[in-house]
Amino acid sequence: MGEELQPHKHKEKPVREALEKIMVSGGWMLHAGGHWGLLTCTAGCHRISVNGTPRVAERHARDLVREARTCPLPDGDPRSVKRPSE
Repeated sequence: MGEELQPHKHKEKPVREALEKIMVSGGWMLHAGGHWGLLTCTAGCHRISVNGTPRVAERHARDLVREARTCPLPDGDPRSVKRPSE
């Protein structure tokens, strides 16, 4: 894997916010790779590619959060991403 990345290094604000939301839940690592980065589940069961220059940043951010929710962790696992209470 490439070097470890921090969510605040992404140039698009919606993507930064989505990455921070995913990372704060725990259980995810962000490394350099692919188009910009690669989110990897610490359980080793899921990988998500993070685009450095998404065509529509808001859509890419939404897709990242949705994909992170599909990680096949058991119900109630503290590493699962919670839905926003909006």
